Amino acid sequence: MSKKESRASIIGSISNWIKLMALIVLVGEVIILFAMTKTSPESSLYIIYPIMMFVLLLVVIIAVIYDRTQVRNTQVALEVNQQQLRVSTNVETESLTDANSMFTNSLLGYEFELPSGNGWQEPRQMNYHQYFSEIMMQDGLDEDEFNKAVTTGSLLGPSFAKADVLSVMQGETMIVELDKDTSTEDVEQRLQIAVKQGELIGEPLTDEDVQEMRETINQADTFSQIRFNSKVEVWTFPRKDTDNDLIQDYKLTAFFQHFMVSGQEPIKTLVAEEDYILWTTSNMLTNVIIKGKRYERFSISRWYRLQRGKNSIFLVSMQWSPEFDPTLSTWERLKSSFESFKIKK
Repeated sequence: MSKKESRASIIGSISNWIKLMALIVLVGEVIILFAMTKTSPESSLYIIYPIMMFVLLLVVIIAVIYDRTQVRNTQVALEVNQQQLRVSTNVETESLTDANSMFTNSLLGYEFELPSGNGWQEPRQMNYHQYFSEIMMQDGLDEDEFNKAVTTGSLLGPSFAKADVLSVMQGETMIVELDKDTSTEDVEQRLQIAVKQGELIGEPLTDEDVQEMRETINQADTFSQIRFNSKVEVWTFPRKDTDNDLIQDYKLTAFFQHFMVSGQEPIKTLVAEEDYILWTTSNMLTNVIIKGKRYERFSISRWYRLQRGKNSIFLVSMQWSPEFDPTLSTWERLKSSFESFKIKK
């Protein structure tokens, strides 16, 4: 960073009210200096002017110290599919006041506004095994075997096995059926690149080759259905289960990398700082079947907020499909809940 950029960064971090105060003090100092030039040194007022200048300078110093100790209410904008929201990046805040619309978990230390209106289900708390079994429709998964598979060979496996998941869903669960022709826009782009590369090296891919690659990438033999709801979720990873020698300094990047590898979702927006990581993804499924009808396009937009608190790491997420919310009413309620999340002191 150049010296010019460094100075600009320092100035930009100062609150506007301090800048205004400093300007007023500067004008006051100039007036006092002018008054001193017009006052005889023998005058009793002459000795007062330096004291006044020192007091004004002291006021600015106290104001800067006070401002540095305050929690900044910084907001970051995230956007995907032309929908935007803003979230506060404060690590810890005081409790919100409207208790009637809030869900508060005092034990885990967070709260957020529950979505309002018809069709919203009651909040449900689950462990990771219950969550995975429900989402992937794998009701026969043995919990002990599942946790063993999750924790074996994975740095963050034990953290996920002990995670608390709170989910608030809207409406009835939609079953999205997948078959050998189901894919995503991202996968189809990768297949097009593979076809062009084959042509360039003189080894063109047949339609059968492309179809086999599509089924392998999409794991068509493993997952034939997924559940979908518009929803907001809060994942809590207690620090005592993640703060070990392998996760130095309790960094969020380890969790973020885990989500990227496991989810394999194309990122649309990413904002990262020391205590939080915000990102959005957009998935366009093609050739899915819903209630017996094949849909050429079915998009799922997701927002993620990974934030570090004093005792836990939190992941707040929401998902939404514009095809099933043309009036944006569900979106507005999800947006309000996502933005309202606070880590309690």
